[in-house]
Amino acid sequence: MHIETVHIHETHKNEMVWDGDVEVFALTGHTAAYRAYAWSESTTGTRRRFFVALHVTPIDSPAAAVRASILADIR
Repeated sequence: MHIETVHIHETHKNEMVWDGDVEVFALTGHTAAYRAYAWSESTTGTRRRFFVALHVTPIDSPAAAVRASILADIR
């Protein structure tokens, strides 16, 4: 079930690295997480890249989910 939309403005060294909305969902029946975070971003042309992260340590908020995604892309 959709809970809310959270706007995230993520910066690093005073430069914007990500700005957008993250959708927060309640999960039922999942053994490890009770929430999930989802968002998308534009790529080339009309294509989009979609992301989903479970609320499991260390991801404890929509902002933490976006940060984890950014770090994963860097690595």
